[in-house]
Amino acid sequence: MLETQIYSKDIFRRERYENGQLALFLDDQDGNELAELSIAFKSLLLGRDEIILRDFSDDLELAENLEHSGIISKTDRFVLIGSYVCPICEVLI
Repeated sequence: MLETQIYSKDIFRRERYENGQLALFLDDQDGNELAELSIAFKSLLLGRDEIILRDFSDDLELAENLEHSGIISKTDRFVLIGSYVCPICEVLI
């Protein structure tokens, strides 16, 4: 289980996957990666600031904290990856 508190927006890192999709990472204050919050999925067209949010079924509060903290905004779109239904979200930072 990923146990983390979201303290400030400066611990989030934006990069691009090889397919051009946005990647979002959560780092600690020393720059060490704590979690990759997004998933690359090559056969899906996303907006410039959209990600596929990784499934955190073992830590459902993380997605809620990301949204309540103003980091992401859930869209009404989802994608099935394997057996997981993953939300497509807009990254607001």
